[in-house]
Amino acid sequence: MIKKWGSILLVATLFLLSTLACGGRLTPNRSEPTPTRRVVAVSQESAQQAQQIIGEAIQGGTLRMNEAQFTSLIATQLAQSGDVPVRNITVWFDPGQIVLEGNLQEGVVPLVSGPLQLKGTLAVANNAVVFDISEAVVNGFTLPSMAVNAFEERINASLLQTDLGNRVRSITINEGEIIIEQE
Repeated sequence: MIKKWGSILLVATLFLLSTLACGGRLTPNRSEPTPTRRVVAVSQESAQQAQQIIGEAIQGGTLRMNEAQFTSLIATQLAQSGDVPVRNITVWFDPGQIVLEGNLQEGVVPLVSGPLQLKGTLAVANNAVVFDISEAVVNGFTLPSMAVNAFEERINASLLQTDLGNRVRSITINEGEIIIEQE
């Protein structure tokens, strides 16, 4: 029993030391709250609409998706993959910014779980669509850069599989919708 608690204490100490060594620490978050408008609950119908929009956009042209379709698509794909790091996802599109909120599951970030909020932007870099996180908050505390980088890597690895980067001309995020112009 003492050995088990010693291991837990060692892991916790290493996590805290690595957080401080990376120049970050968990600090109370004092940013703006999430948008107050409601996003329609996740539905199979919205997810299918999103898949149809993507299927049509593969041929070229414009991809236009609202918050309900995008939220449903993400939730459905995570559920199908079996790899669900975040549950109860809601995505808002605000001018120039994406806000993602959900519940971070245990084990995704060492010793951290609970309500999660990510804010960031989408851009095209090196022929890939990338998500640049400007803020990551769990349980009301801003995560250190090490944890933010881990989130970005995971999200961007998924985005890389879409193969949109080499065709995207512009990404516009308006209130309630995202528009991706392609060649």
